[in-house]
Amino acid sequence: MDGPPVVQPPERRGFGTRLLERALAHDLGLGSAVALRFEPAGLLAAVRFPPAP
Repeated sequence: MDGPPVVQPPERRGFGTRLLERALAHDLGLGSAVALRFEPAGLLAAVRFPPAP
């Protein structure tokens, strides 16, 4: 919210990024996905998962 602007995407994926992209998608189940975008205003995360049966 009040952090510094994102000048460029990170050069490497750190633990937190991998945790969001892989572990969260795995925990949400088959068909889930997490996409991260580093925008100048901050990080945007799109999380997709199927509805509960």
